[in-house]
Amino acid sequence: MKVLFVASNPAGEFTLELEREVTELQRRFVEVSGEPVSFTFLPGLPVESLPTELFRRTPDILHISAHANEDDLSLTNEAGLAVRLDADALLAFLPPGQAPRLIYLNACNSDAIAAKLSSEVAMAIGTTAAIKNRVARAGAIALYERILSGANVQQAFEAGQKMIEVMQDKQASSKLHCRTGIDPTAEVLHRVPRLVADFADGNATPKRRREFAVRFGVTGCPASTVQIVFFSDDPDLIDHEEEDLARDLCLVARSAPGQTHIWVDAWDVSADFRLFAAGVNADGRTFSLSSTLCNAIETRYRLALDGEVPPDIAAAVAELRRGCGFGPIDLLSPKRNSVS
Repeated sequence: MKVLFVASNPAGEFTLELEREVTELQRRFVEVSGEPVSFTFLPGLPVESLPTELFRRTPDILHISAHANEDDLSLTNEAGLAVRLDADALLAFLPPGQAPRLIYLNACNSDAIAAKLSSEVAMAIGTTAAIKNRVARAGAIALYERILSGANVQQAFEAGQKMIEVMQDKQASSKLHCRTGIDPTAEVLHRVPRLVADFADGNATPKRRREFAVRFGVTGCPASTVQIVFFSDDPDLIDHEEEDLARDLCLVARSAPGQTHIWVDAWDVSADFRLFAAGVNADGRTFSLSSTLCNAIETRYRLALDGEVPPDIAAAVAELRRGCGFGPIDLLSPKRNSVS
């Protein structure tokens, strides 16, 4: 994900006090996990250079911090003088076929501009009234915190919106405008790998001996992922008669992820245990994850169902956590694994 942060503060206007906002955002981008991200800050960018920078950088998010009224943004030219930039002009400056997925206008009274931008851009956010610098900063940080954590655009927007409303005593807010056909709940601009697990075929009914068929996976994989090793350090999973640690404790998935998901076939389990994954990307970068089996199951359903874990799944997870009263034998009987 690439973010281009453009700031403009013409001479004679009130200062935007951008230093703290940019410092906070840069720190968060450095600490982020998951897919590669870049954050480019161009303070005082003259309007003459804006089309060139948009072509060069093709950002996923264009963030503009400026003064504004209901019709246009106030930018500067190379002489340092104020110029007005309306929605039509900004749309004309965007690279054809490579427009940002999201344009974030951190500017007073910019809602009408954002609405016009959404005729051609997937999503645009603007504010409904004048807001203070510290409010604009807090709203932006809340939005990016969610985006960088892997939340969808709707969730990220709501966090930023509520922060603005709280700090402005509901005298101002922000609005998200989407092009026709765009669902912001399905738009994830930055994917973060997470360990997930699921009952095979969605069937949370145990087999004989109270075993459950459970498969493991990683969601939010970088598109360049070529291999993931799933493993545990739980000694109860080892078949001490054969002592084949690779078979007892590990599964290997070697495949390009389908829509950022990688899964391996089911294992028969009857108790919770610690689970890890180590992934390798085509460019040599790596990532690692850790969870427990039960937490991974809950994560899978909470991601898919917006926080809800179905009652039958919750009951099966509770039984796994109790361990079903069995000892270490047959807690895990791995089958031949494959990637789907």
